[in-house]
Amino acid sequence: MKTTLETPSQMLERLERMGLDRVKALLEKDHFDPKTIGLVAGWIKRKQEEENPAPTAPPADEVAREALKIARQAAAGARQAHVGAAKAQRMATIGLAVAGAATLVAILTLFAAAIG
Repeated sequence: MKTTLETPSQMLERLERMGLDRVKALLEKDHFDPKTIGLVAGWIKRKQEEENPAPTAPPADEVAREALKIARQAAAGARQAHVGAAKAQRMATIGLAVAGAATLVAILTLFAAAIG
């Protein structure tokens, strides 16, 4: 009896006819010749990638535009924070001047009360 060997292309055609689920099940049961395991595993991987393609990254110009938009928003926020900090610094300086003047008035009042 003469055994004919299956060519890789014939085997791939047979795998296509069987379908992914059946091929996976047969692979788990060690149905395939050890010499063809690599071909079968590669076919399974290719089929799974076709069913679940890897997500593609957005174009670089979109990413750059979004980054520029966020940077502009951050710069505007930083400017507003700087203006707010400058106002707070002025108010603190005025508060220190008023407190210093009040202290001076209190000391002078104590001296006037001590003399008088």
